[in-house]
Amino acid sequence: MMKRLSISILLMSFAAAYAPAQQSDVPSMNFAASAADKREDELYRDGTDYVNDGKWQAAADKFAQVAKLNGSKADGALYWQAYSLNKLGQRAVAIETLATLQKNYPRSTWVRDAQALQVEIRSASGQAPTPSVDGDEDLKIYALNSLMNMNPDEALPLIQKVLTSNQPAKVKEKALFVLAQSGSPKANELIGQIARGQSQPELQRKAIQQLGIRGDRELLGQIYASSTSPDAKREVLRSLGICNGRQQLLEAARNEKDPDLKREAIRGLAIAGAREELRQLYASAADPESKKELIRSTVITGDTQGLMTIVQNERDPDLKREAVRTLGINGGKDVSPMLVNIYNGDKNPEIRRAAAQALFLHGDAHSLVQIAKTETDPELRKYLVQQLSLMGNNKEAVDFLMQILEK
Repeated sequence: MMKRLSISILLMSFAAAYAPAQQSDVPSMNFAASAADKREDELYRDGTDYVNDGKWQAAADKFAQVAKLNGSKADGALYWQAYSLNKLGQRAVAIETLATLQKNYPRSTWVRDAQALQVEIRSASGQAPTPSVDGDEDLKIYALNSLMNMNPDEALPLIQKVLTSNQPAKVKEKALFVLAQSGSPKANELIGQIARGQSQPELQRKAIQQLGIRGDRELLGQIYASSTSPDAKREVLRSLGICNGRQQLLEAARNEKDPDLKREAIRGLAIAGAREELRQLYASAADPESKKELIRSTVITGDTQGLMTIVQNERDPDLKREAVRTLGINGGKDVSPMLVNIYNGDKNPEIRRAAAQALFLHGDAHSLVQIAKTETDPELRKYLVQQLSLMGNNKEAVDFLMQILEK
């Protein structure tokens, strides 16, 4: 019993003696780790500053020191070391550094950036990248773009291979975008075939959009004239609006029999800012629906003067009412006096209601109050009060409504 007790006491004494020594080592270890982290942060920050200042040799040296520490920033440091070396023209060493990053840190978030930088360095060195159809999607597109800049004749078959493969739609669309940037005759021919629907019909809409971005109005007009697909024609009209294809849009708006496509052509002209063409169309248009669309198009073009002309000259009460309401949406310094004149001068109650609604849309509580004070028709007065009640906390409107309640 005594022997066991003596052993227990001895063990306790040993533990007590050992514990303080063990605890005393913890702060020193933490301090060392903290100092290393601090040193890594300082070097990385200095390297970043040198990159921002374009001091590539100093940046490469700093990031090399960070990489040697093997800390949490080593992978990022290797990338920026390679980036700086490339800027110095040391491409072979940069490629080697990127390879080290990918080998030592295969799961790093910097790996994809490293692969892209490798493609860029090799492209600048005259080494054509070889994108694999089964490779990383973003990297593949990056490689295709680099190859297109270097050797379009070699890149085109690869892009065609991607476009005709079973790749996801977003990959094909990116490949189409790369194709559209080329401008080479063969690339133009290929994107034209897709836009016409002669190949890869699932990409036709995107190809038409690319033609609009490039401003290829003539080809878009040809596609519109030859296409039998309403969806394709609609996309062509939208693209013509983007690229200011006024002539093609005007022709479509005049001759198109499909009312939906005619409306789309009018919208395209509005997006193109074609005020004069839209005015010409209104003067020659026969069907009320087209005229209504032309009236609404002034909201996009901001053609308040053209709209005022319609209000003054239009004899169809429905169209005039549409034009009067649209005046309130368009706004402008001369709108309120004209709307008041319309209200006071037109005998048609519906036109007068439209003028009141337009004043509300224009936010002109003052004119509505003045009209309401002199209005003798109970139904019209009621409508005016209703419009004023919708004007929120407008003081003049609230004061007038309070006066009515106090009577």
